[in-house]
Amino acid sequence: MSAIQTKAKTGKTAAKKNRKHFPALISSLFKIGFLGFGGGCALIPVMEKEIVEDAKLVTQKEYDKDTLVACITPGALPIEIATGLGLSAYGITGMLSAALALALPGSLLTVLILALLSGADGLVLTEIQCFSIGVGAFISYLLLLYAINTLRESRNAASGDTRKTFLVMLAVFFLGCGKTFSNLPFMNGRYLFGLSTIQILGLAFFVILFTGGKNTPWKTAVSAILVALYALSAGHAHLIPGVVPRRILVAAMYFCAAAGMILSIRNDLRAHRALLSGRKNLLHFLKEVLAWLLLLAVCALPALLLTEKTPLYLIRGFFSSIISFGGGDAYLSVADGLFVNSGMVTYKEFYSLLVPVANVLPGSILSKILTGVGYYIGYNLNGSPVQGIAVAFAGFICSVVASGLVFCLVYHAYNSVEHITVFQKIGHWIRPIIAGLLLSVMCSMIQTSLSTAASIGIAVLPVFLVTCGIIVLNLSLMKKKSNPFMIAASSLIGLVASNLLLFLA
Repeated sequence: MSAIQTKAKTGKTAAKKNRKHFPALISSLFKIGFLGFGGGCALIPVMEKEIVEDAKLVTQKEYDKDTLVACITPGALPIEIATGLGLSAYGITGMLSAALALALPGSLLTVLILALLSGADGLVLTEIQCFSIGVGAFISYLLLLYAINTLRESRNAASGDTRKTFLVMLAVFFLGCGKTFSNLPFMNGRYLFGLSTIQILGLAFFVILFTGGKNTPWKTAVSAILVALYALSAGHAHLIPGVVPRRILVAAMYFCAAAGMILSIRNDLRAHRALLSGRKNLLHFLKEVLAWLLLLAVCALPALLLTEKTPLYLIRGFFSSIISFGGGDAYLSVADGLFVNSGMVTYKEFYSLLVPVANVLPGSILSKILTGVGYYIGYNLNGSPVQGIAVAFAGFICSVVASGLVFCLVYHAYNSVEHITVFQKIGHWIRPIIAGLLLSVMCSMIQTSLSTAASIGIAVLPVFLVTCGIIVLNLSLMKKKSNPFMIAASSLIGLVASNLLLFLA
């Protein structure tokens, strides 16, 4: 049998295997949609454990690739990862099914709870906030576990990778955790760097592209100096003031990254093959764009017929998705400007009802918020929950389409260059970078729980001790109990402890 025939036979076998695993992938993503609390980056370890470690539906390499592309793409990160998983294995059908399966549970629960909360008193919202403290502790455990596992896996790599992995995680953590540190008493609101996710990823890509993954003394020194200057001038710290110096610095970093990339790929034959595959990727992308737009047009039709507010809402929803970097907190500020300040929803509806509900439910924050805004737009027409659900459904589809469409664009662009050596270095280091980002998210999650406790009159220190206790408990049970059990136990402990502290306050 020739090599070509063998390859063709292997490809057919893989295709059959993929078709057999399609229901398993969709059901796993649907399950994550119900159990994946925290949204954004917090769902990365949840999806990895369910799909890679437990079900073994994709390889670690495939998952890391989809995670990398999702991290550099605006929109709802969990939906984008699901889109990539479905697209690479099952094409357009898998792409649509996977994204919808992951996003549906959280958005559906959001609408149901908002409908039930119409006219509810403040006691219900207080209980929701108490419940969120335990959920936040469980999410913090998952984020910490991802970092621990990243260090463990680095031990199996080349000599010195564990130390480098730890240093990368630590550097990313300190660059990104400024908001949490600024709330410490001795900081008095001052920021320690506080770079955004996209800024940190940009710095990481700059270092890798400029050095080509080879740590020569002079390139290491130059990249370290430029990164340090950027960290001191950007973000929230602004230790080096002035817009002009920062723009000059960014231009210099772009130039160095481009020069380093050109030198790295000049003699890389795989670069020439990658360029030849660009046309094929473009055709695939155009088909996927058509599929996404058809999905949006069909599903949004009832809402378009219901009210003249729907077109503007969908346009703003799509725009808010494609400019949203940095997870749920970043999207809240975008949604505030587009929907609250414009009068589409009231301040009370958004911050007193929708945001607390979205934070305590599983799934993508972006999708839940956009769906909830749609519910209030429809509900406020004449107080009908049915009309609210119709517009909410259009917003839900809009959030999925916007995230999935932009992901497909970046995914195919990355496919064209992923086999080039310098871009493989990015794939190698993306996991430690994400681990550092997740440690920052963990600190923000704990800070949010403490702020929630303070807002309902509970002392901060006991809540911090309860949170740490839940994290330690989950770490001790991780090899004995499943995630659903630990989620339920964490939520119950948080709810009971918070109510007891509230009673004693």
